[in-house]
Amino acid sequence: MKKENTKKLILLVFALVSFAVMSFAVPDFWNFDINYKNEKLDIHIPNTVEQDVKEQKFTLPVLYVYSYDIDRLMPYWEWSADGPVMPLREESSVDLYVFSRDENSLDDIPNHVYYDEMMKLRGRTSSYMQDKKPFSLEFRDDEGLPVNYDFLDFDAESDFVFHAPYIDRSLIRNFVAYKLQQQITDWSPECRFAEVFVDTPDSTLSMEDYQGVYLIVEKIKQDKNRIPMGEYTTPENTDSIFRDGGNIIFKRDAYEEGYDAAIRLERNRFGTRYSVAYPKAENMDEAAAKAIKDEIEFFETALYEGTDEEFSQYYDVEQIARVMLLAEFVKNYEGFTSSLYYYRPRGEKIKVIQWDFDIGTGNVDYSKSLKNAREFDILEEEKTQQYLMHENFRNALITQWKEMRSEGGVFSEENIIALLEDAETQLEGAWQRNDEKYDYIFGEAIPFANKTNDLENSKAEREYIKEFLIERGRWLDEHIDEIAEFY
Repeated sequence: MKKENTKKLILLVFALVSFAVMSFAVPDFWNFDINYKNEKLDIHIPNTVEQDVKEQKFTLPVLYVYSYDIDRLMPYWEWSADGPVMPLREESSVDLYVFSRDENSLDDIPNHVYYDEMMKLRGRTSSYMQDKKPFSLEFRDDEGLPVNYDFLDFDAESDFVFHAPYIDRSLIRNFVAYKLQQQITDWSPECRFAEVFVDTPDSTLSMEDYQGVYLIVEKIKQDKNRIPMGEYTTPENTDSIFRDGGNIIFKRDAYEEGYDAAIRLERNRFGTRYSVAYPKAENMDEAAAKAIKDEIEFFETALYEGTDEEFSQYYDVEQIARVMLLAEFVKNYEGFTSSLYYYRPRGEKIKVIQWDFDIGTGNVDYSKSLKNAREFDILEEEKTQQYLMHENFRNALITQWKEMRSEGGVFSEENIIALLEDAETQLEGAWQRNDEKYDYIFGEAIPFANKTNDLENSKAEREYIKEFLIERGRWLDEHIDEIAEFY
């Protein structure tokens, strides 16, 4: 009996000591979630919250970024005689406080806190020509290695993109396109709206630190919760490529030195250049890079020179047709030219994912009347002709369009309007703050955006998108059968 009482006493003392430690001391190196069981932890953001922030009602998640090196996170850039001097994209340590209740105040205890994570500036022109900066976020453990978290209820992962709608004054072009792409592919990046503050030590938090509405997006990468595939291994020879090759992700993209760490392959005999997103550069030697280049060229031979049967043997015809139709539907200026990812798990067919739609849906007016909701766009461009040379692909475009436009279909007016209404509901209150922060982008030209849309606010721009997509869908309904006669 005495031994049993002693054991109970030891357990009680241990529990009390543990509670005391958790109540009064939280090591800075811990990443943890705060929930109803431990809200007595007195954790708040490290700086005083000014009244102008306290007055705000946030219904979207709020992400408070506490930056220890703001000059790295948001570096200075300038013009030179040769054009803009690109800022370095250097890693910066941040603490991230997440507020994700139905209604949020930065004076409250955060739902989640992540200490000593990595953020850096991302993007090409957007990294220096936008006042609202895009970022990459990577969660890391104590040893500096990537670690997965259920951030904002995404599937557990370590890498996320903070897309900063700026030239897209509507705030929703990428959101709408990603949501549509999710409905027509096996996997497409998930995304969430959030409002972002960036703050620094020894300051107070005011609306001057408010960065606006962001779209938090999953990165396209190999992972069980992204594109599930095994490790890359070099196929023994060309004859074994389809059987033993694969487990690769490669992309067509605009390229600038230092933009990312991907291996840039040399042009192949068809004149195309790709960079390899998986396997990562640090895991790939010269022999592997050559093998991947040969593998891509093997499949492009079927695309450029093969019969319809050979083409469909190696390419997921219907999936690629749907993604191409999405690019055509929204008149994506970069569709199938830039930010296009190809992936192939071992032994399977090639599929595609399009990244970045913010200069689609009538948001540019300097090429082929892209502001016009009528006329074919990328289906008449050189970048898609190698696909359209195949009769089975042209037939798939027609069939898939009619299926997606049918009642209740992905591209039906019913689905489009419901998606736009959902975005409008989510953004209520947030879009007004964002518009006030960047009020100067309305009624004047900003880099790369539509120079003829003289709209007074982002809500008007979203109404424009609704009208554009309705008109565009109806025009394509009337003309889609013409694709059969392209060749």
